[in-house]
Amino acid sequence: MTTVLIIDDSEFSRAQLKLMLQKLGHEVLIARDGKEGWRRLQKNPVNLVITDWMMPEMDGLGLCRRVRQAEFNHYIYIILLTIRDGKNDMVEALEAGADDFITKPCTLPELRVKLHNGERILAYEEELLKRNRQLAEAHEEMRRGLKSVSRFHQTLLPPGSHRLEGLHFESRSGVCDIASGDMFNFIPLDADRCAFYLLDVAGHGIPAAMFSFSLSHIISPSPSPSNAPGAATRGLLDLHSPTELTLSLNRMFQARTDDWLSFTIIYGIIDKREQRIRFVQGGHPPLIYIPHDGPVRPVGDGGFPVGFFEEAEFEEYGFDFRPGDRIILYSDGVTECLNIQEKPYTTGRLLDKVEQVRSKALAESIAAIHQNLADWRDSSLFNDDWSLIGIEYDQST
Repeated sequence: MTTVLIIDDSEFSRAQLKLMLQKLGHEVLIARDGKEGWRRLQKNPVNLVITDWMMPEMDGLGLCRRVRQAEFNHYIYIILLTIRDGKNDMVEALEAGADDFITKPCTLPELRVKLHNGERILAYEEELLKRNRQLAEAHEEMRRGLKSVSRFHQTLLPPGSHRLEGLHFESRSGVCDIASGDMFNFIPLDADRCAFYLLDVAGHGIPAAMFSFSLSHIISPSPSPSNAPGAATRGLLDLHSPTELTLSLNRMFQARTDDWLSFTIIYGIIDKREQRIRFVQGGHPPLIYIPHDGPVRPVGDGGFPVGFFEEAEFEEYGFDFRPGDRIILYSDGVTECLNIQEKPYTTGRLLDKVEQVRSKALAESIAAIHQNLADWRDSSLFNDDWSLIGIEYDQST
């Protein structure tokens, strides 16, 4: 049973409409003009209104406009009762927000049809609202799930500022979607050696993030670095050999399916006893070497991404790494970060900035590079996932 609000300044019209509506099985509310009708609508959950056009205080068009401007939690179907039947009058009424018309005098069969049409539209509207609520609930559930993925990704990353004996690590990273395809970590191998890696899965979002989770677990089953020598749990790979590790990953991830995701990696070992770094690139951007007494320079030519060619070879690089020296690792989301003119940040700009801030403490230096990148992007949203890592051999060692 539908409740119908009658708004009419004529007592006779109100009585006539009320009688017909009750014969059709409807409950009826009465208002004597537009203002009273508006007050009724605010207090009663009415979906269907029959209102006269010409009334004192507030006419039918004024009521229509006020209803359409208001934020009711349900749709109100408005039938305009009028003696007007001109084309321009009908256009004006529709523009004001009326849904249908009844020309005076009104007959019972005509009223039945008009109400039936209104109830059908209201049923469609209710079904649409129901589906929208279900969609909103599903969207909220998905959003919570995606946030969980993002939080889980953060648990796999080392702290932004971290120290192992004799080594200082600083990192910053960001995503262009819910979760990142970048992953990095620092792995103590023994009292003298510490491994590091940064990998970048092609693409971004949930598929890239899930693949990076898997890779992280394969390389470093322990989720975070530890100060204890030998704390890394040994997995499927030889963590002591950058070359063997990269070759093993290349064999494990040969492209076999259409939905396969490629990735790049840089994996290296810092040997404090020998004061030397050895590392391998698998399609990753060059490492930036900052000796304490020499010029900043990139090291490495990239090589092949992991998994593209079964017979790929990966060159191992090495250089001295003494107290006071630093290295910078980064994903291509840094150098390929686009500004508002769609121009990339570039390796050259990164090298210039690294040189400018090399005299600062490591944390300040990485923060300054990060800020320069954000200023370049001029937006909180990035066009790709990005990671920036600084590693320093403490001079006090």
